[in-house]
Amino acid sequence: MTRDDLELLDSWVEPLLERLSAKERKTLARQIGIALRRSQSRRIRQQLNVCLLYTSDAADDSLRV
Repeated sequence: MTRDDLELLDSWVEPLLERLSAKERKTLARQIGIALRRSQSRRIRQQLNVCLLYTSDAADDSLRV
């Protein structure tokens, strides 16, 4: 995402957020945080799986010597 993209997104989102009450903004921030944590957890698990597969393949290769 470029700076222009972020500025465009900000100009679109800001008026919407201003319409929300403090309680609604807090709820939205919590939901976004939860979604980000889940997404990051999945990404990290996928990376670990790739690393474990690579390590396993390397170990198998060393046994074939």
